[in-house]
Amino acid sequence: MNPNNRKKIKNGMISVFSAASVFFAVTAYAEQGGYAKPIEFYQSYVRSNVSYEINRNTYTSKYNCLAYVLGVRDYTIWPWGQNNPTSGEMTNVLKQFGYSPINNGSPNNPPKLVTYGTLNNVGHIGKVVEGTNNVTDSKWGAYELVKTYSLSPYTSSPGYGPAVQYYY
Repeated sequence: MNPNNRKKIKNGMISVFSAASVFFAVTAYAEQGGYAKPIEFYQSYVRSNVSYEINRNTYTSKYNCLAYVLGVRDYTIWPWGQNNPTSGEMTNVLKQFGYSPINNGSPNNPPKLVTYGTLNNVGHIGKVVEGTNNVTDSKWGAYELVKTYSLSPYTSSPGYGPAVQYYY
């Protein structure tokens, strides 16, 4: 067989397999109702007594939870690399963007941001929806935007854990 024909057949087969992979991935995605993961995945992260909403079709790995709360939608922000920061390290970064762990306003002033995990291991951050006292909106890694109806909505495992710090 001519080497050029062999190359054409090989490239054609690669195209067919690539198209089939995309078809099956899109089909599996559609069968999940437009979510990146099965609904049970999200349910396992949120405490059973907390309501939540998954914003369909918002999954992307372009940005993460910290980028989201800071208004960035085209790149990930996580200055600690593969590690999670302590609460103090997260506070130092958020101070650079004007956030404070101290409420200098009215005692009824709701926080603007909430971190989750432990004092030594903050793994997630969400923003409090403006005009509410206890509704948070956050980006779950490479997954969707998720709105929760609690300031401390997550299970400890496999979830993000309890609220660690509020920022104003």
